[in-house]
Amino acid sequence: MAVVPARAGSKRIGRVGRVGGMPLFSRTVLSAVNAQFVDQVVVSTASQQYAPLATSMGADVPFLRLSEFAADSTSIIDVLTHLCNELGHNVSLPE
Repeated sequence: MAVVPARAGSKRIGRVGRVGGMPLFSRTVLSAVNAQFVDQVVVSTASQQYAPLATSMGADVPFLRLSEFAADSTSIIDVLTHLCNELGHNVSLPE
């Protein structure tokens, strides 16, 4: 499984919106979908714009991420833990 965490309006990415003429989000999802050893691509996003785009490219978006996991300060560990728990893979990290 490949996981693509995607947050619309990310400040970390800044104005880098395109790579090789393609939106960075689209390039990332398509690369994961076409990867030889990836059986499933799951996109974790709170964006109602990214979700249908991701599914149209062959990725799964099983739910929209809660806003509490879509803030500037949200860590990737929090995003992945939330995703795994929502998918039924109970995960807890040491504090």
